[in-house]
Amino acid sequence: MLDEAVHRARLDPSLNDGLDALFDDLRGERKRAIQGLKQLFLSNGYQNRKKADQEWFFLPDLPRGPTANKRIDKLVTKQIRNHYDEICRKGKSIGDKTPDRQVHKLRTECKKLRYLLELFSSLFSAKEINRVTRRLKGLQTTLGRFNDYCTQRQFLLGRLETSQNLPLNTAAAVGGLIVSLNRSKKDGVAKIKYRLAKFRDPKTTKKSLGELLT
Repeated sequence: MLDEAVHRARLDPSLNDGLDALFDDLRGERKRAIQGLKQLFLSNGYQNRKKADQEWFFLPDLPRGPTANKRIDKLVTKQIRNHYDEICRKGKSIGDKTPDRQVHKLRTECKKLRYLLELFSSLFSAKEINRVTRRLKGLQTTLGRFNDYCTQRQFLLGRLETSQNLPLNTAAAVGGLIVSLNRSKKDGVAKIKYRLAKFRDPKTTKKSLGELLT
């Protein structure tokens, strides 16, 4: 819905009426979903669960994990290196025929690395942290857009399959959006490979990561 203007620009103007009906339906569904979420947050069950979770943090005797006595910087640097290596490993197999779920796993690894870098940034040089994070953000943005294309395409395919009485003009607009998203997915793979190459560039990220972990 945020890209409604973009979708309209990419489709034939003859599909505008169908797009109007589709986006009107989506806005109605979004409104109902927001109301449902509000009701959940105000419910006694949710409030009780939230209170119990908050009280857990103030228990006097929290359990100690197996690494409780180890230096945090040693643990963090090991995890950073592991996730960086995993991103590089998964990234090597990305191509035009890569299943969507594999691309999503790569995105998950990037999130884990990003969380580590930001949560423990005070342990490292700000200059090196920022250099690595900047490259990682670019890769994450590209992976996020690709994920949007995948989920939106699946949503629209489901719309065609489950809506028995979908008006012809709306069905045509949905079909046009699916074709447009397929093109975006193909372009997205090339952009992911470009971002991965920049992220793995030994003159930038790997050098910075090496300095970060020493």
